[in-house]
Amino acid sequence: MRTGLCRSLGLLILISLLFTGCAARQAEQKDPENQTVNTDGHLPWSDWNTWFVEMGSDSSGKIMGFAVTKNGLFTAYNSVPENAEGYPLYRISDQKLKQVETKYSFEKVYLEMPVEHQPFCMFSTEEKLYILASCITEDMVSYFLYTTDAEGGNARQANITEAWNTAFHEQYGTVLAAVDGNGLVYIGTKGTECNVLVIREDGSLASVLRQQDCTLYDLASEDGQVYCVGRSQGADTLFRIDNQEQALETITTLPDSRGTVMLRPGPGNSLLYGYYDAIYQYDLEKGNGQNVYAWADGGMDGRSINNFFMYDSQSLWVLPNLNENSLIMMLLQMPAVKTENESTIAKETVIICGDAVWNTELKKAVGAFNIANDKYQVEIRAYNYERLMAEMISGNGPDLIPINGIGVSMAANKGIVEDLNPYLETSEILSRDMLNERVLSLYTVDGKLTCIPPSFCIITLFGKESELGGEPGWTMEEFLDYVDKHRGLTVMEGVMRNDSRKVMMMMMWNARQQQWVDWKQGIAKFNQEEFTELLQFAYTYESKYDGESESAENRWQEGKILLYSRPVIDMTTYLWYQEVLGDDRVAIGYPTQEGTPCNELSAYGGYGINAASAHKEGAWAFIEYLASSQTGEKTYQSGIATLNSAMEDMLEQSKEEKVISISGYDIPPATDKDIQQFRQLLDDAVIRDGELIVVNEILTEELDMCFSGGRSVEETAAVIQNRVQLYLDENL
Repeated sequence: MRTGLCRSLGLLILISLLFTGCAARQAEQKDPENQTVNTDGHLPWSDWNTWFVEMGSDSSGKIMGFAVTKNGLFTAYNSVPENAEGYPLYRISDQKLKQVETKYSFEKVYLEMPVEHQPFCMFSTEEKLYILASCITEDMVSYFLYTTDAEGGNARQANITEAWNTAFHEQYGTVLAAVDGNGLVYIGTKGTECNVLVIREDGSLASVLRQQDCTLYDLASEDGQVYCVGRSQGADTLFRIDNQEQALETITTLPDSRGTVMLRPGPGNSLLYGYYDAIYQYDLEKGNGQNVYAWADGGMDGRSINNFFMYDSQSLWVLPNLNENSLIMMLLQMPAVKTENESTIAKETVIICGDAVWNTELKKAVGAFNIANDKYQVEIRAYNYERLMAEMISGNGPDLIPINGIGVSMAANKGIVEDLNPYLETSEILSRDMLNERVLSLYTVDGKLTCIPPSFCIITLFGKESELGGEPGWTMEEFLDYVDKHRGLTVMEGVMRNDSRKVMMMMMWNARQQQWVDWKQGIAKFNQEEFTELLQFAYTYESKYDGESESAENRWQEGKILLYSRPVIDMTTYLWYQEVLGDDRVAIGYPTQEGTPCNELSAYGGYGINAASAHKEGAWAFIEYLASSQTGEKTYQSGIATLNSAMEDMLEQSKEEKVISISGYDIPPATDKDIQQFRQLLDDAVIRDGELIVVNEILTEELDMCFSGGRSVEETAAVIQNRVQLYLDENL
């Protein structure tokens, strides 16, 4: 039984040894040992309105944080400007915050603080504002607690150095802080052992709480009580801090954060926990929790959220980015009550074939589009292969179809999708010369442009120049000879991390596709003697993949593998691979029948417009939005942008970057030669047609059976021939 079409893209990645493995790299797998929450479907806050808000100040530097009192919202920078009247706090009053605007300007409130003091943490209660600062001299580092009233005035200073050193000694990290109902201040450091310093406002030590086998992630106060979240016994756990007992009381296990944790006070007597998928609300009185908002509904990746907070019961502020001079924020507000005479214009709904659970990147892109567009809204709907084909035949089906799921050739030749060339010619946003011509040509069949992927990556194979030569490209015979001379070594590591025998067969299949399947006539040719001989060669290869946890990079350095397969998603990753491989390297690419250079292009977001769609203009608006806004980090999956300007910006920036470190390797700036080689990878790229998905499934299932000893080589070849021929008979 075939899986859903939207999941078949993942099967093409995972089953066929990740020949389109870039997308698989981005996919997250749920951990069955930890609590997981399904963010698909209607969540309590999913229908809140979304507003893009710009907040600006006349200062610059690193934004230290945000704090809310009854008099408004405060922010600050982590240094005192020279010749300033004092340390400037930036405030938006409570009255202004209650007015929904598209741009807010901060007013200054000066705090008397010596210029040598450097603030590093800001937090608050409804009545007070707190700031932690340090002072570094040649002899020592001193720490101070500043306390103001709710308007940021009447500042008081307390030296907390002695208490600080008692708790943390030489330990450093991002500082977390919260205040309880008795005015006690709780301080911890993020990502370290759970040590919580408790001090009084006069700076004196109250206690130090220590929790063994727990990594502290965040602190928050609610209804006069301080709570924290930490990683304990393999799970993200919510604790209540009991200062009298000097202990942490376990409240509940939370959804797995996967590195993103924010704990904030919520509406009523609740706490909000922001993790990579969503905001999770825990009701402290009822003792239960649920997801209330999925980040993807706002077009956001939870792992890039810097901050969020609840200002009142009807508004949530989300900060996806922190910039030096301005702050772009997202305000979510409950729908306003409309009068009887007030009418709304319903958006036209466009259906896209996809999986909102598995494909989180698509969900984020749809969320961002639905916010930005006032005429159309996109809805994700899951289809399995049989249902999709049946609806397409009957003239129905979704408006947007993943091209790789049905095959570029089939989509074009059978008239399943629209030709996008006319749309591109009349677009006021996009033009052909704005887009990468190589990508467009790969998705064009007989002059028909089937899709415009917003981004892509290039998968290539790296080998040793001393053994393979310095030029890319080799034949299948050369590949097999190379493998035969190195029996006992793992054939491939990296993207194609699997049993060497299976890797070899799938490499052969990709090189011999036209010889083993006649797509036009619908004839399978796996009963040829050549296929059986190659299968026998792979069957007798000694080295299998042993599932080592050691990285592919280490295994390459130790000489345990022949080829290193990696997705090139930008110039930095390409330079990283060069550093891993050292001077003895060549991007040899995939073996082909003719020995011509061959890499694989794997596209993200390649959707075609259903030729039978009644919403073609809306479907084009979504494609247009993805392609025009994609820069490798906005709206869709990271990768190389199809938009020429974004790709060129990425390449130019790589030449200007200073030396950076990735996994212990120092990556230098790109040279002109590096960029020339990068462009050549794209010039030599091809795509694998989506019709191969089902054949890939058949091959991998039967190869598993053969290599596990469940079926002979001859029997395996016969079964593959029969199964593929049956598929061709039924579909072609």
